Amino acid sequence: MTYGSKTWTMTIKEMNTLRILEMKIVRKTYEPIKEGEPWRIRTGKEIKDTLQGQDIVKFIKSLHLRWYGHVESTQKHNMPKQIAAAKTEGIK
Repeated sequence: MTYGSKTWTMTIKEMNTLRILEMKIVRKTYEPIKEGEPWRIRTGKEIKDTLQGQDIVKFIKSLHLRWYGHVESTQKHNMPKQIAAAKTEGIK
C-alpha cells in the first residue's frame, strides 16, 4: 500500500483518506471479540491502543525524511539532487 510513497506529496484530505483506509484494513485484520455469547466489533479506541500510536501518515512522513536524507547525501550531478535543488519560476 505504501510502495513509492516516499516521493508522494499529500494534502490533508489525502492524509485523512489514508487514515480511514488504514482503519478499515485494521478492523478487518483484528477480528471481532467474543465476550460471552455475542460477538462484538472492537472499538476505535481498542484498535488505536493496539497500534500503539503508529499511523500510516507518520510512517510515510518518515519515508519522506529518509528519502530526503538520501538525496542530500548524493553528489551534485545526481538527477534527484538537481531536481530537489532546482528553483522554479513563474506561477504554478
